[in-house]
Amino acid sequence: MNIFVSSSIVGAPREPGAARFRLGSVRMAIALLQALCLLLMYRAWSSNAWPVTTPFVAGPLTLVLFFVPPIVASSLGQMKPPATAVWALLCAAVIAGLAVHDVWRDYPSLAATAMLKKREVLAPSPSTAMVWVMAAGLFIAQSLRMAAATDRRGIASYPRYFEQSWKLICQLVLSFLFVFAAWLVVYFGAKLLEVVSVDWFAEFVTELPEHITIFSLAFAIGMHVTDQRPSLVKGARTVFLMLFSWLLPLATLMVCAFLLGLPLIGMDALWSTQNAARMLLLASAVLIVLINSAFQDGAAAERTAKIIKVSARIASLLLVPVTALAVCALYMRVEQHGWTVRRLVVAYCLFIAACYSLGYARAALQRGSWLPSIPRVNIVTALVILALSILALSPALDPARLAARHQLARFNARQVTIEHVDVDYLKNESARYDIEVLEELQARSSEQTEKPLHDKVAEALTSKARGVLTFMPTPPADIAANLTVWPKSTKLPESFLQIPSRHWEKGDAPLCLVYVGERCDAFLLDVTGDGKNEIIIVSRSPDGRSIISRKKGTGTWESIGTFYYGLAGCKWMREAIRDGNTKQSHRYETT
Repeated sequence: MNIFVSSSIVGAPREPGAARFRLGSVRMAIALLQALCLLLMYRAWSSNAWPVTTPFVAGPLTLVLFFVPPIVASSLGQMKPPATAVWALLCAAVIAGLAVHDVWRDYPSLAATAMLKKREVLAPSPSTAMVWVMAAGLFIAQSLRMAAATDRRGIASYPRYFEQSWKLICQLVLSFLFVFAAWLVVYFGAKLLEVVSVDWFAEFVTELPEHITIFSLAFAIGMHVTDQRPSLVKGARTVFLMLFSWLLPLATLMVCAFLLGLPLIGMDALWSTQNAARMLLLASAVLIVLINSAFQDGAAAERTAKIIKVSARIASLLLVPVTALAVCALYMRVEQHGWTVRRLVVAYCLFIAACYSLGYARAALQRGSWLPSIPRVNIVTALVILALSILALSPALDPARLAARHQLARFNARQVTIEHVDVDYLKNESARYDIEVLEELQARSSEQTEKPLHDKVAEALTSKARGVLTFMPTPPADIAANLTVWPKSTKLPESFLQIPSRHWEKGDAPLCLVYVGERCDAFLLDVTGDGKNEIIIVSRSPDGRSIISRKKGTGTWESIGTFYYGLAGCKWMREAIRDGNTKQSHRYETT
């Protein structure tokens, strides 16, 4: 008996209770190991220690530790350990490879590597867009792989794909809800224990590193329980799809009204929105989701209401004109202003929408059973999405590279005048490819005949070289230099100055605690009336950020409140606090 494979694959185990317990124990162990590794990575990011000082290791390693353990835990319920290990290694290799490219493309200068080793700057973290696209791609890959493993063949049946993908969706949703509920219970429990002077537990659960442990364990518990209780997942899926399917007639009616009314008021009303392609793309996505909510695995046709079946056929046909209009809108914008990163992303999404539109329209025109070719369309399009996601995150179809090269080609072909060359876009939106394009643009622009463009490109290259040092977290010595302490005869405690800058980034702290060159006033005053001075940091910048911090019994510092934003601009109040002309009108209490 293999405890790592569910009974739905290998038959009922001899000791189902013991087998489930062992499988759950293995998943909890994986979650604890993941939490430990992420805690170590968090410490490294906070202190700018290795592997953060090695940029091509830190980002990929963080993503591998974040994504691979849940994949392993989920796969153990469907696959044997050797197959799970091979699948995990393949996923880790793909994740690491794409993450290395993401770090490389966003890393502005190779010279920054030396500064990283001196701990003067932080290694670039994985981009948010890459993380989201990678998460979507891994979801599709995991669903396809688990369905194939369950059916024990390379291409599974469509009902198996449907069941596995919706099972994973429901598992993720329910697990995240359980994580949120667990955090609420722990948080309120800590507050209750704090009342009876059990401060260590409150300090433990309110720190971000400890949240990682709680979240990892809660997520693992949620995934395991939903995996062992398929009735919960099936019930949630049934209710969700049934409710959404009844939105299909309404959505179909609204899209029909839009398409019929558009010729009456003219196409200019659509083009004038400036985001017609994205709006129409969203409409296509809504129709696709609702059509699949009604179709499900194709076995519920006899139980589906006739109005929903008719609406599904009409909506499948409406996808073609909606997608065609979106393509036209995007084409017009590209003709006017060329390709940009956002337009290329929209183009990739429109390619996927076109796959769905043409396939669904063909299914709607087929006679006999209800939408018979939708299963094949969904499987093929899922593979297309997976392949396109990998290509878009790699140099092959990197939108930043393609957009930068296209803008340069437009300049070389004189499709854009010198005054309209968008140097700011190339500098800010094209990742590292902008340096190559700007240098080539500078070489091809004459300093005599095209001096404005030549100077603008030179300035952009100079600021790009400086950009790696802009807005980087400050070491403790710089924090001390940013602060002017009042009264003059006092000094801030060394334990406060040694707090890492990243500790303050997550709150609304003054910028002087995070960035170089920001100035603040620091006041030592007894705000709480306990006979001990708290530290009040007030920014001198117009935003007027402030923070009140006190020392806990453990020797660490915590934020207990802020002043209102007008304090920074109130000269007489700042001078009164600075000169010590204050008195306590009432006891300050934290809530």
